[in-house]
Amino acid sequence: MVDSPSDSKNCTFCAEQIKAQARICRFCNREQADAQEQNKQDLLIRAITNGDFSLAISLLPAPEQSAYQAEVDRRRKHIGVAYLYFALLGVFGAEKFYINEPQWGTLYAACTVLNGVLTVCASIAGLFSETFSVSNTAASATLSVSLFVGLVCSSIVAIGLLVDLFLIPTQVNKANDRIRKSILIEIARRLHPEQQIPPVAPVAAPLMCVATGVALLFVLGVPLAALVLNAGRTSTVATSAKSSDASQAATTSSRPGESQTVTTTGSDYNAQAPPPNQNPTPPDASASDSDQLVKLALQEQKTGDQAGLNQTIIKLTALQQPAIGNASEATRLNKLGLQFLKSKDFQHAAQFFQAASEADPSGAMYLSNLGFALMNVGELQRAEAALHKSIALGPTRAVAWGDLGLTLAKQEDEDQAVSSFLVGYYVSNGETLSFLKSLSTDEDPAVRNAASLALTKVPSGNMLSTSQQNVKNQP
Repeated sequence: MVDSPSDSKNCTFCAEQIKAQARICRFCNREQADAQEQNKQDLLIRAITNGDFSLAISLLPAPEQSAYQAEVDRRRKHIGVAYLYFALLGVFGAEKFYINEPQWGTLYAACTVLNGVLTVCASIAGLFSETFSVSNTAASATLSVSLFVGLVCSSIVAIGLLVDLFLIPTQVNKANDRIRKSILIEIARRLHPEQQIPPVAPVAAPLMCVATGVALLFVLGVPLAALVLNAGRTSTVATSAKSSDASQAATTSSRPGESQTVTTTGSDYNAQAPPPNQNPTPPDASASDSDQLVKLALQEQKTGDQAGLNQTIIKLTALQQPAIGNASEATRLNKLGLQFLKSKDFQHAAQFFQAASEADPSGAMYLSNLGFALMNVGELQRAEAALHKSIALGPTRAVAWGDLGLTLAKQEDEDQAVSSFLVGYYVSNGETLSFLKSLSTDEDPAVRNAASLALTKVPSGNMLSTSQQNVKNQP
């Protein structure tokens, strides 16, 4: 006998056809709900889906109603707490994270962080502009981009906070509705696991805007920081160090009493310049009046003849100076030499300093740089001659006396090295004290011993006479 359609039904669990009066499915052995119970389940699901929470709660068993209320009280959001987050950390979207809207919170936080990055970039641009003379174009471009993008990010956050100020109560109520619906769905799934109940829909938010805000942090912020750093490397850079002997170091290109400006771009190395000599020799390095006067100054310092030392330095100042040559070309060559000096390529540095001193024979700085470079490649005799010439052009430049002391120490002429260090201390009016202290720990024993001995002989008080101070202060 075949059952008629009215005498059969489908199992609510396995969908197999069973008798209409069957209480247990003969295929899956699960108890079947009666028609009234099935209608109640369907009504519960429709009430949850449509947001009719009162009806849905009334359809729950009494124990589940109590559990539902307890869970709602535990998870619910409060308007006062939301406003507190808004007041303290609103710019980072704290109130959005509190009411379970992380997309909006992420957008606020990304814009705020990006605005902070841009502020730092603008500060770096200003620092490079003021301290290292970054070109106005590079600094202005960086500041303009930072200002524009920062204004956009600030506007997004400001508008969002203004809307939140008035709509937080509404947003909290919607968040609590989502919580109620989520709890009801959990209870319904526990009571009726066979039913397919759709989950709570996610909060509608401009996800593309959120992704854009996060991407801005990397797409604009990081390249902008790189732009600032690149501008600092490729623009006009001035090592505006103070001309102080206290900052002298024996193995660097910035030595006491010297302030040199370095401006280089990639094209500078390809510029047409006088080919530097492969074996640099300082100009006019033969014995001369200047050599004799320098040696006399060292001897007078050794014997403590302060008055004689004053007169010798004045005589050095009064020597006939060579005519000024091509100053711009000499400056360019000197800057290139400083670049090699910075990378400790002393041989190439010496070649460019040699070319600079030939382009402008009146430049004492070029000759002292040449002497320093030659000393570091072991050409001590040539270095000494170049430094003598530099001192003749600028007898009150402490850097030349200090480099001469280093050169003499490396030649193991300790007495003359000590005298040269002390003359440098004398003409700088004591500003080379830190330099001498740094040399007292030098890795070269000869330099270390000479500097230590010079420190024991350092006098106190103002060492320059009034007449000699006038000479030192001459332009």
